[in-house]
Amino acid sequence: MSHNAVPSFQGDEYQLRVALHWLIKMISDDTIDYIQGESTGIPGSDNPVDVDDVVVSYNDGKKLFIQAKKSQTDHAKWKINDPKLVPELIKAKSQLESEPESKVCFYSQTPFGDLAKLSEKRPQYLSYKSFDDSAPSTLKNPLANLAKILGVSASEAFEIVSKLEFGPCHTFKEWDRLNLQDIDNVVPNKMSARDDLERMLGNHEAGLRNSKVTINRTDVLKELAERGIEPTPKRDIKELSKELERASTIGRQWTRDIAGEIIDRPELSEIVDLLESGEESILLVDGPGSGKTCLLLDLADHIEQNKNWHLLFIKGDLFSKCESEDDFVKNGLPDDLVGVCARLAEDKKVVIVLDSLDVLSLGRNHTSLKYFLSILDRLSKVSHVSVVAACREFDLNYDPHLRGRKWGVKFLLRLLILIVWLNPCWQRLAVMFLIYQKSCLVYCKTHKIYPSIAKFHLYVMTRIQRQHGNCMIVSLMRSSGKMFF
Repeated sequence: MSHNAVPSFQGDEYQLRVALHWLIKMISDDTIDYIQGESTGIPGSDNPVDVDDVVVSYNDGKKLFIQAKKSQTDHAKWKINDPKLVPELIKAKSQLESEPESKVCFYSQTPFGDLAKLSEKRPQYLSYKSFDDSAPSTLKNPLANLAKILGVSASEAFEIVSKLEFGPCHTFKEWDRLNLQDIDNVVPNKMSARDDLERMLGNHEAGLRNSKVTINRTDVLKELAERGIEPTPKRDIKELSKELERASTIGRQWTRDIAGEIIDRPELSEIVDLLESGEESILLVDGPGSGKTCLLLDLADHIEQNKNWHLLFIKGDLFSKCESEDDFVKNGLPDDLVGVCARLAEDKKVVIVLDSLDVLSLGRNHTSLKYFLSILDRLSKVSHVSVVAACREFDLNYDPHLRGRKWGVKFLLRLLILIVWLNPCWQRLAVMFLIYQKSCLVYCKTHKIYPSIAKFHLYVMTRIQRQHGNCMIVSLMRSSGKMFF
């Protein structure tokens, strides 16, 4: 780049930072309709745009035309008669004549001296007469100079000053710091968000990527959402973590022992290894009663003990009757669930454990299922967030909402009876089942009873339950029944 081109490049960069400031502001300020960078015209208007660096249009039709000047040539205060400033003041006058309800704002690294002071003190005088009668010469002289430059009377210049504003005199570094701070206050993942918005502005100003004449709030949110960034106010990490902790207690009261014994599932360590390797979506698949819920509960316990991860446990079937987002919040889920997870993911990895997708698919209108699937879709774009869900194999294959979904890993659970048989501590339970099964077969043959396999299986489990008083034995045998029939 030649030396002559450097000032122009720096001027463009300064203008970009000012435009970025207003783009960020638009995310949280719903009074702004749209902004333009390097405006070539106002939609619906034939009037030329004289002050075209940045245009901010409000919902009430009023506009703010922004002129960004990197700095005064000698880095001194701008004077009203500065050769670089005079043309911009004339443009401002012309712009205000074509858009009487609007204002013009000047930005620069160097202060605007007497002109800024005149603009600041102007509201203290209700009319030009009161100004002319009582204003000090330090204000009257700059007004007279401005009137001469603009070719208008002092009273007309007085009215023009009321429509001039002067922004803060930030340096490049100050703009970068403040813009990053402002982004962090409205969206998570501030570095990526800033890069995306700067790229969006650059394409808009250059007319690239089929960019539109204007940028509105919807355009900004869509651009960020494509990269998994959604607006959510910055909050204390401890406060957000407690929200997940409260929600994760729902549905955790679940019997996981058999006759007072706990089965250690080897799949647990395998799932943890997948999460540690960065896997973003894991689906546990098997039939009913195979231990999916117990395994997910064990995983939730493990994650809670891991201080490097945040946990959100969701027992999906407890939300099967929810009809709206408010219903989910009333039943215990955090408000702005995706935003909360995105903010926490800036602190450390977030793992969402979602049980009973298959139960949700049984709902008549699938409202709950659609809600959770939409949450999963949005979370899939958020960095440092992983999802572990569980679903019965039948529903996964035949429910249209689940059938075509892509998962990073589909995890088929091992047969519970094999896990039991390989563990000496549990062999007695497996042998118990075989003994009861044989006695039941003898009974049926003796009395010439020929029940269906399902009824016979149920009869065996009922006898075990009555004898040993633990319904979890029934779950064990239900999951292992296909090994014996």
